[in-house]
Amino acid sequence: MKKKLIETLKNENLTLLGVGPMSQNCVDVVIDICNTEEVPIQLIASRRQIECASLGGGYVNSWTTETFSEYVKSKDKHNLVLLARDHGGPWQNYSEVEENLDLELAMNSSKISFKVDIENNFDFIHIDPSVDIKNVINNDDILKRVEDLYKFCIETANVSNKEVFIEIGTEEQIEGLNKTEEVEDNLKYIRNFCKKNNFSMPTFYVVQNGSKVKETENTGVFQNLNLENYDQDSSIKQISLINDLCLNYGVLPKAHNSDYLSYDVSKVYPKINLKGGNIAPEFGVIETQTIMFLLEKYNLFSELDNFTMLALDSQKWMKWLKNNSKADDLKKATIAGHYIFSTNSFIFLKEKIDYKLRKFKVDLDYEIRNNLHNAIRMYLKAYGW
Repeated sequence: MKKKLIETLKNENLTLLGVGPMSQNCVDVVIDICNTEEVPIQLIASRRQIECASLGGGYVNSWTTETFSEYVKSKDKHNLVLLARDHGGPWQNYSEVEENLDLELAMNSSKISFKVDIENNFDFIHIDPSVDIKNVINNDDILKRVEDLYKFCIETANVSNKEVFIEIGTEEQIEGLNKTEEVEDNLKYIRNFCKKNNFSMPTFYVVQNGSKVKETENTGVFQNLNLENYDQDSSIKQISLINDLCLNYGVLPKAHNSDYLSYDVSKVYPKINLKGGNIAPEFGVIETQTIMFLLEKYNLFSELDNFTMLALDSQKWMKWLKNNSKADDLKKATIAGHYIFSTNSFIFLKEKIDYKLRKFKVDLDYEIRNNLHNAIRMYLKAYGW
């Protein structure tokens, strides 16, 4: 099925949607859409969100890689929920940074994570060694680490008799664009490496398409796109050239940080041959906004204050702020709310919220899932599904 999907993406104006597993509600909505509408969606789990048991697990729903995979596979009726590791590589989870691991230990840790992914039926592996907490890393070093991790994943899949598809990302997402020559140099390097080792080319290559999430908006080139003449925009022309270059190498170009783009802007993705679009924080924010809206609507101000304080105390909003940000406490709590959903403090608070909202005949999880369903379905429609 997955090979057929990849061929379909190559030949048709479609973009595969990748959804971050921001909460159990978010995961359940993805599963429900895949089951009822029979469309494929990737669940793109970062190592911070979902991690193997031996490395401490992640912050989403107390799931480990093992329990997350078991949960999804047990509910996926048509094998259309595609498990994908997002940003796999050294120092891509909290513990490797907190423990200040050196390169060798961080690489070994990421391999442990990949091995468990593959053994637990993850379909896609994103290899991203662009983070280095020890040194300023250059492109040559990144590509060498890509080689090491690529070979490890393919050999692990072969030993485990698993089919796995590789995504390559060689740099952190920025607001700018790749140069065509730098992408081609990387693709040539990867092609030579794959040919030498008799490996298939990666399925996806992450391009710098000008998308970047800050606070609760997309600050990249798509934000102010003139839709009437988008194909004449110099940035879109550059992105299109890079996308076509990737396709000429047999690789599907993919965009990360595709959150907070309107339906009309998102429709441009398949038109310019972006074959994958990842969206994550937006869905966490939608769930948080739903909670905060209902608390305010029904005058549950004590619970709203408690929720806001828990989110602020997490400090997880800090990395999302713009330079010279004017975000107030409510905005910061909106940004960081989903990071606390699995904490004991929030679980206890949510029980109180559920109890009080039931008096108004309001089902909190129903309202959350309905809003998530509408948002995910909007992106699917824009992407051609």
